[in-house]
Amino acid sequence: MNPNIAHVHNLRIRSDMQANGIGKIFMKFVEKTATRPGIRTLTLGVDNWNERANGLYLKLGYTMFKQAEGRFEGEKVCYMRKFILELREIRICWPD
Repeated sequence: MNPNIAHVHNLRIRSDMQANGIGKIFMKFVEKTATRPGIRTLTLGVDNWNERANGLYLKLGYTMFKQAEGRFEGEKVCYMRKFILELREIRICWPD
């Protein structure tokens, strides 16, 4: 297991709350929080039939890196990832 990778499990937004930006807000929070312990990559799996979620992740910069059989016949799981940068404060000291 790679300690520089975090995986998002089971993100679901209630159907009556979808299309309000909640998923985007949550994922931005996860990305910001994940930079603290040295995480370099976020991964997630999303069902191929979930067009709304797939579109969101693509807009947020995630790319598909593999597909696997889903839970049901004919279903695929798309595994996506995003490389994130660890933010560090940089100080430049000039001689007097």
